[in-house]
Amino acid sequence: MEIEIEFSSPQEIQQTFATIKDGVKDNLFGAMEALVEELEERIKMTFDLGGARDGEPEWLVIHNPSPLVDTGVLQDSIKGRVEEEGDDIVVVMFTNVPYAATHNFGDTVDTDVRPTKKENRGRTSTSMWQHTGEFREVDIPQREFLFLTDKDVDDIEQHIALAVEAFGEQI
Repeated sequence: MEIEIEFSSPQEIQQTFATIKDGVKDNLFGAMEALVEELEERIKMTFDLGGARDGEPEWLVIHNPSPLVDTGVLQDSIKGRVEEEGDDIVVVMFTNVPYAATHNFGDTVDTDVRPTKKENRGRTSTSMWQHTGEFREVDIPQREFLFLTDKDVDDIEQHIALAVEAFGEQI
């Protein structure tokens, strides 16, 4: 396929490139919105797999055979959005749960919380917590859930390539 374009003035060249840039940006924005939905599902799946998504190692088990899935609050809080920052399109994955960073990066905390056996979702769990009033230092291991695997990166590249290709077919 050969494309021939003729311009009669520098302003026409500038306007044409601005139109192309805006079209590519619109297509990429749409592709990234679809990608956000996929990444939300993949990150949530990480919880179900105990961290072992796409060959990553499993999380360290302390009390619960399914770490970080006691109530599902953290898992369900994973969200994403697409933002424009100047000429850049940025995908932001996040959670608003206060203790998320502690688990994603690991930390040492002073706490009076201890595990206790309780009924949760129809099963007995040792991962429910109660306050004892006696504080101690506890190491919370890193159990990273906000990460990209090689497969994620390949899929991101594919989304971008398809968006650019789709725009090329439109012009």
